[in-house]
Amino acid sequence: MQAGTELQWVKRPVQQRSQQTLERILQAAEERIAEVGFEGATIADIVKRADSSVGAFYTRFKDKDALLRCLLDRFVEEVSVTVDSSLRPELWQGVEFEEVCRHLIHFMMRMMRQRALLIKAIADATMQDAELGGFRAQLIERTALGLRA
Repeated sequence: MQAGTELQWVKRPVQQRSQQTLERILQAAEERIAEVGFEGATIADIVKRADSSVGAFYTRFKDKDALLRCLLDRFVEEVSVTVDSSLRPELWQGVEFEEVCRHLIHFMMRMMRQRALLIKAIADATMQDAELGGFRAQLIERTALGLRA
């Protein structure tokens, strides 16, 4: 590999239409995984739901595992933004610590129930793949740092 070469799981779309197709595929994949789990979600099901094509899928992803890696990146980013937003001091001004904890735990449990099969797919993949394990560690560290802030 040449110096300065950047590795990517997904080919980043240049045009807005391509970006919209990517977003539809990611959303459809997450919805399908929530219904039937990662193993049960087929590429054909995902692209049909995304109103896209198998060719469009393979233009962006090497395989279904690459899709999962992209979903993991997206999930980590969403967790990071959510932690930052949820822990803004002005949001909790004057609220007892126990009450803050109760609200945050209820929120986390609701999110985990809603995205349980996606979280399971991510957890399974990160346990089996050392490279993805680094993402898991990053997610845990980011969440812990946010909670300590």
